[in-house]
Amino acid sequence: MQNETDEFHDSDSNVDLYDLYNTTNGIMYHGFPDVRELDKYSADEAKALNVPRLREIWEHTTTGCAQCREIINALDQIRGAVREVADIEDAL
Repeated sequence: MQNETDEFHDSDSNVDLYDLYNTTNGIMYHGFPDVRELDKYSADEAKALNVPRLREIWEHTTTGCAQCREIINALDQIRGAVREVADIEDAL
């Protein structure tokens, strides 16, 4: 049976937590994706990104959802690893 919050975590047809993380560039504020980053998009970009839905997802993350924390931690680790590789390549 599908968890009622799965729509926030991994949605094939809708915007989900992965999109929120990416649209905020992985910037965190008080342990959550920095929702203020969404204000930086133009009206056309915000419409294309479905910013109202991204804000809904952000609100869900603030409930303390353990699955959201796990996903965000994993995304942070991946971003950090990619950054390290890029730094090494830049140094060469």
